[in-house]
Amino acid sequence: MDLLNMVVADPSEVTDTQRVSIMRLLRDGLLAQSDWTQLADSPLTEAKQNEWKVYREALRDFPAS
Repeated sequence: MDLLNMVVADPSEVTDTQRVSIMRLLRDGLLAQSDWTQLADSPLTEAKQNEWKVYREALRDFPAS
């Protein structure tokens, strides 16, 4: 299922600016949900924390990348 269909009733009426805003909101949610991976007391190994760090950097770079 298309994520846009989950967020708006009629995706054909969404402007490009609105699409980017919606995608940024989704990105911000993903960042918030993964904040715990970078905490000092995270149960993850250092290698896994680094993987999450790279993923989160890619999210923060959106939509520039």
